[in-house]
Formats: sequence, C-alpha cells, structure tokens
Amino acid sequence: MKELQRKLSRKEKGSKNWEKAEIGVAKLHHKIANSRKNFHFQVAHQLCDQGEMIFVEDIDFRVSAKGFLGKSMLDGGFGQFRTILKWVCWKRDKFFAQVDHKYSSQICPNCGTHTGKKPLSQRQHICPECNYQTTRDHAAAEVLLQRGLEATQEVRMDVAERKLPSNGDLSGSVFDWLDKCRSRNTQERS
Repeated sequence: MKELQRKLSRKEKGSKNWEKAEIGVAKLHHKIANSRKNFHFQVAHQLCDQGEMIFVEDIDFRVSAKGFLGKSMLDGGFGQFRTILKWVCWKRDKFFAQVDHKYSSQICPNCGTHTGKKPLSQRQHICPECNYQTTRDHAAAEVLLQRGLEATQEVRMDVAERKLPSNGDLSGSVFDWLDKCRSRNTQERS
C-alpha cells in the first residue's frame, strides 16, 4: 500500500499514469476491505457454532478510534464485526444482545463486589472479599455473561407474568418469548 501510494504521489495529477496508479491503490483498498469482511464472517460463524446466546459489550468504537491506537482500531473494523455478528446470529437463529460495558473489569464475577480500578499492567483478577482468582479478561467476560443472562431473565419474567392460555399449555408462552426476542433483534437490525 505504501509503495503504491508513493508511486501515485510522484505522478502528475490528471495524467494517464496518475489514473492508472490511482486505480491500483483503489483495487488494493478493495482487496483489503474484502479480506477483512471475509475474516469477520468466518469468526462470526465460528462463534455461532459454539453457543446459542452471544453477548457483546455496547462500546462506542468511535471514541476508541480517537486515541493513540486510533489507526489500529479503525483497521480492525470492530464496529463492522459487531454488525456482521449481529446479522449472522439473526440469520442462524441465535440470540444476540449488547450489554452494558461499564466497570466489567472492576466487578468480581464470583461475589459481585466492586474491586476497584486496576491498571492495564495488572492482568490478574484477585477479589479481596472471596479470594476468587482468574485472568482479568476472563473475569470481565464472566461479568458480561451474567449481565446478559440477567437481561434475558427479565424478558422471561415479562412473559411469565402474562396470562396462560385456557388449556394451561406453556408452549405458547415460550413461543411468545422467542417471538419477542426475534422481533427485538430485527428492530435493532433495521
């Protein structure tokens, strides 16, 4: 990419050679975007193979892209990946939800106490209350899973509070819950 852009900058703007070099840069950009998108689809399908429910953090990646790692954040295409993952989950009939990301690495997943802010160099989670030890990322993932399951439990509670059908069949309420989840996912998708 650097080499092609350097060649483009040396051409006289508007000339035939400049147009050829510009087309070469555009083709390479297109190839990079397609390979990134292909990788995102492969990972999304792999994640859907591994589970029935997928919970992701509701991070605003535009804020992260303004830091010192901004170019790397934009190159990764994390926002595009989240959109593709959401679509693949909908297509394969898996449950997808975004959960609150705040303080996920500061809460103990075992006892739920707030352990305080940790520097990035501290890679271990050690709870002072219950002595639960694991890696920092694993603890944050467990907290996100708990938050996601709590959110789905609230949806189930809403469905359970409804009146049962006259024949006492519970299958109708289960189907209502599934329809509610699917309609919410399609609303977020549109």
